Amino acid sequence: MEKQNQFSSVRLFLAGLFFMCLPLANVAMAETSGTSGTCTWTISDEGVLTIKPTDGESGTLVSTNGYPSGMSWYANREKVKKVVVNTGVTAETCSNLFFGMSNCTEMVLSELNTEGVEVFKSMFEGCSSLTTLDVSNLNTSSGTDFSSMFEGCSKLTTLDVSKFNTSNGTSFNAMFRNCSSLTKLNINISNTASEAHLSNMFNGCSSLTALDVSKINTSNVINFGSMFTGCSSLKTLDLSTFNTSNVKYFDSMFKNCTSLTSLNLGNLQTSSGTTFNGMFYNCSSLTKLDLSSFDIENFTDATNGDTIFQGTTSLDTLITPITIASGITWKTAYIMRDWTKGRIIAASGEIPAECHLLTRSYKPRTVLQATLEDEEIEVTGYWGTMYTDIPVSVPKGITVYYAIPYEEALKTVAFVKVDADVLPAGGYLLRNTASVDQNKFVFQNTASTTIDSETNVLKGDTTKVSDSDVGYYYYYLTTYKGENPGFYWKSGTKGKSITMSAFKCYLKVPEKYVDGEDSETGTTTRSFSYMFLNHDELTGIDQVASDKRQVTSDTYDLQGRKVQTMQRGGLYIKNGKVF
Repeated sequence: MEKQNQFSSVRLFLAGLFFMCLPLANVAMAETSGTSGTCTWTISDEGVLTIKPTDGESGTLVSTNGYPSGMSWYANREKVKKVVVNTGVTAETCSNLFFGMSNCTEMVLSELNTEGVEVFKSMFEGCSSLTTLDVSNLNTSSGTDFSSMFEGCSKLTTLDVSKFNTSNGTSFNAMFRNCSSLTKLNINISNTASEAHLSNMFNGCSSLTALDVSKINTSNVINFGSMFTGCSSLKTLDLSTFNTSNVKYFDSMFKNCTSLTSLNLGNLQTSSGTTFNGMFYNCSSLTKLDLSSFDIENFTDATNGDTIFQGTTSLDTLITPITIASGITWKTAYIMRDWTKGRIIAASGEIPAECHLLTRSYKPRTVLQATLEDEEIEVTGYWGTMYTDIPVSVPKGITVYYAIPYEEALKTVAFVKVDADVLPAGGYLLRNTASVDQNKFVFQNTASTTIDSETNVLKGDTTKVSDSDVGYYYYYLTTYKGENPGFYWKSGTKGKSITMSAFKCYLKVPEKYVDGEDSETGTTTRSFSYMFLNHDELTGIDQVASDKRQVTSDTYDLQGRKVQTMQRGGLYIKNGKVF
């Protein structure tokens, strides 16, 4: 009996001890705490991280190893929803200070003393739930490393770092990388130390539509690699204030800036540059690019520039330096690999010897054929069209034609051969009979012949152009289902309109020169016949046109003379067709 009472007493004692300790256990579960240097921190059950001096007066935060894990609250970082720094707290370093607090939505840092702090690297990296952040009271006058400071703050919509003192800064790499919701960024980097790096600085800031970089002093910067990569909403960018005389790395600088329509490079210097690979990669909305300030002496290794213009699918005009270094083959090493349209012209209106009009006309893919009554006559060679607004000399192996409407009754367009070394501005049909691709048209100051641009029905422009004037039919050079190359209207237009890329041509034929129906089937065709003539053959045909208002069964030669017997190998006109 006595032993039983003893056991009962023990059970009652243990039960009482359990209930006495229960409140203490609840406190331990609700709040996490620790120390860092001479500061104490706690994380409440609401997720508020409070940092205060241990003695209540002043304290210093320290990192044990300079890495994220060096902050004593690192293991509890995902519990934090708010950060409050009390008066008297000084940071020894800000490296990785709040790294990875992915659930934190608010930080109150106005009392945080950062005087003397050199490293701000990754201070807020990975704080992916922050929507606002006030850093106006941070003292950055001693800062040298700002790399990845705000990287991955993917919900921040606005940020003002205009009060930062960066006079000792050397690294700004990825400072705002992947701040993908930023729509407004106020930045002021008035000075930097020597050999500063700005690579990836705005990489992935995909919501920025405008960015003022005029207050960034780049005189000591050496690295611009991927600086604006992925700024896919930027429409305009002005770098006219940039001093790039010491920059070595320009690779991927504007890569995937797909909405950029205007890029002012100002006096961007590349004399110290060593890498340019992918510099304008996939800037698919740019139509004009002025590189007149570039010094391309360092463009000696093709691997450093072999994708410099790749993906610039809207680029029509490229302005290059007046002086092209001897032995530097822009055409083969850089331009032709990545940019196969448009033109290269010189700055200041001068015509350098190595500026080219580039065209895709001569790739062996389009053979123009004429089907004439019972036999098919193949016009050999590879064909294309070209528009130029500047006189150009014609490379060897290229035959050039302009087009004029012919007699209304004949429903004919004539392609007239141009016998001149230098073409005037205008639109042309090109025939390449050379064994290799020809694409080098050298710009000249004056043409060696004249062509009436009003009469020439091959039209084009230096930018993408649309045309839909009433009373005309529109055709472009192509093939039908990969065969039967010739001039066709674009699908869905019925020949009433056309849109043509820059420096290409289309036929704008007055409707009275277009046949309304097929004479054999009676179906609507809106077609015309065409012929190839030398310029001196025009007079005879014009005579035929004036004498002959209706198509008859009579046969004429190309001089307009009526013939009774056709000679083998000759070309003749009968019933409005050439054969």
